[in-house]
Amino acid sequence: MPTASLPTSVDEDLFEPPQTLQPVSGTQLPGNPPASTHYGYDAVGYKWLKGQIDYDDSTGTYYLIYNLTPPANDVYGGEIALMDHGELKSLTPNDFVLVEGFPNTVHKDNRGKPRYQIQNLKPIQLLK
Repeated sequence: MPTASLPTSVDEDLFEPPQTLQPVSGTQLPGNPPASTHYGYDAVGYKWLKGQIDYDDSTGTYYLIYNLTPPANDVYGGEIALMDHGELKSLTPNDFVLVEGFPNTVHKDNRGKPRYQIQNLKPIQLLK
């Protein structure tokens, strides 16, 4: 029965050196939100935001903080007031959520900024 012989040396020219991958910032990606961070947003159209809920007792307004250190080109400065949505009342300040929707320029907050019209809201469970 014939046996296969193994090569005695490896031709180094057949292999390419490994490439170094660069991380991508979660706040700059359009499309689907990254799963690895608690904060983020669609920087192109604000179609999704991910962050921490805050509540202002004096105005009865829920806010979403989606970037703790917003870049200069973020027109909403890392936070936006949320329009009323049925699931907001089940949340408490400091809860993390992912929302999908759009800034509604017709409905503005007490500072004149658009409120975010929520089309979909998902609580985010943090790993402990």
